[in-house]
Amino acid sequence: MYVRPMDGMSDSRGEVDGVARLRDLVKRRTTSEGITRTPLDDFALFRTSVDIPRTPELETPALVLLVQGTKICHYSASTATYSGPQVVVGLFPSPV
Repeated sequence: MYVRPMDGMSDSRGEVDGVARLRDLVKRRTTSEGITRTPLDDFALFRTSVDIPRTPELETPALVLLVQGTKICHYSASTATYSGPQVVVGLFPSPV
């Protein structure tokens, strides 16, 4: 998994202008918790306001734009923590 922090792209308030707009767009388009499908094939939005319990899954390849909050992934004995704004790219299926 590759993670690219968006350092050096913030405005004077410490916000990344595009991320703030993207966060507002996701908030407007997601009317409930969980997955919201879009008209684009294989493109969905995910929103949660509460912690989700750790459950074993097979995460599919994905481009994740983390615009707010924290995502914690457990890989066998290691843990990765991502905090918005970040871009997370999963290139192959991975058990989490």
